[in-house]
Amino acid sequence: MALIETQEYQTEVLPISQFHQVQVRVSNLIVDDKTEEIKAVTYHRYVLAPDADLADQPAEVRRVANAAWTKSVKDKYADHLAEQAAAEASPGP
Repeated sequence: MALIETQEYQTEVLPISQFHQVQVRVSNLIVDDKTEEIKAVTYHRYVLAPDADLADQPAEVRRVANAAWTKSVKDKYADHLAEQAAAEASPGP
């Protein structure tokens, strides 16, 4: 019996966000190569914003993100970040 580690990715576009953040859940599976029985599973989640670099993301994550992040969404997100930066830089009342 040999144990093999594999990863599965599930993606979801967060509907509560006007910027269509993409939530990714990674399932790390330890599988018996002979019986294909799953021996252990761990999970990790992370969220990608429209300004994220997708170069290191798996193909299925890139496909979802590219479909969700239209030019309009990216422009709105860039404007939002600029507004936040301006608000943080301005002196308080």
